[in-house]
Amino acid sequence: GDSYSGGVDEWASKLEVKISFSNNDLEKVLENVEIKGAEYYDEVKRKWVDTGCTVTGRTSCTWMIGATDDTKEFDKDIKIRVVNEHDKKGDPSQEYFINVDAVVPDCVSNNGSTTWVKSRTVNVVCGDNLSGCSQASFNKTYPTVDVKKKKKDDINIFDKAGNSKSCNVNFYVDSTPPSSCDVTMKNSGGNVVTSGSTSTSDVSFSVKGVDNALDDSGIETETWVVKYGSTSYNDLENTNDKNNGTYSVVGTCTDKAGNVTTSSTSTVNLDKSITITFNKNTGNGTMNSITCKYNEPCTLTSNGFTKTGYTFTGWNTAANGSGTSYSNGGSITTKSSVTLYAQ
Repeated sequence: GDSYSGGVDEWASKLEVKISFSNNDLEKVLENVEIKGAEYYDEVKRKWVDTGCTVTGRTSCTWMIGATDDTKEFDKDIKIRVVNEHDKKGDPSQEYFINVDAVVPDCVSNNGSTTWVKSRTVNVVCGDNLSGCSQASFNKTYPTVDVKKKKKDDINIFDKAGNSKSCNVNFYVDSTPPSSCDVTMKNSGGNVVTSGSTSTSDVSFSVKGVDNALDDSGIETETWVVKYGSTSYNDLENTNDKNNGTYSVVGTCTDKAGNVTTSSTSTVNLDKSITITFNKNTGNGTMNSITCKYNEPCTLTSNGFTKTGYTFTGWNTAANGSGTSYSNGGSITTKSSVTLYAQ
């Protein structure tokens, strides 16, 4: 549909060439027979080749260059002559230089990747051995204002004849953070501990991130920091062997592209207790056990046991007195429940 004047630097993807015959041609070849068509002289092959043109009436025919495999790559000087149905030839025309390239260019290479990133520009190197590419490479960048994530997309490349090809490339771009990041706290019985509540048993911590919408990169890491006073613990799994008090937890969920979502702060007041049991150790009498705070000083109940002929000297964690000794009414600090034997 565009004008075409010929020349070494002018290319078309397809040409509709109308060949009109002069009176001299008609008188020479018709002789009361029909026109067969037209031939062109290939300067490279040095021979006449049938154009395969479609004859209209007795004065012209139409030749579609670029419509067949033989003319998809047409880069040559030609002359044209008319041919009748008995193969009688007319005089050759003047010489024309025709450039037709009906072959799409090649997607030679690109710098796409399957490694997730927040942004990426992908360049596709174009290849075309005939007309040449309109530019050496073509590119596209994500994210855009409207598109925040893209896994794969097409980049269109063009040659100088106007042929194009879509090159499917990997972008693996995700500029959106995970949709959620939540901390879960559970007591030693496996029950969920709500933020701001008190737990009388050890608490475990975990974090779960969600990043599973279309073209999301997915969760890469789920980490958390537990704070107790001025002390911070990275990825502390539970409060085993930890003292009573208030613990705060903040989770961080990172996707494969490096986008981050941070959870809200969850808190729990840990209030663990242990039991001290008193054993008469062959003596007489009864004493109630006492409850003490985990790893905090606790005053022992004064001895209430008796043993005829013996004087009470204190408590010991072993019946034979080989363990740790405690005085009557003294203080004990322990992380586990203990039985104390009268001595």
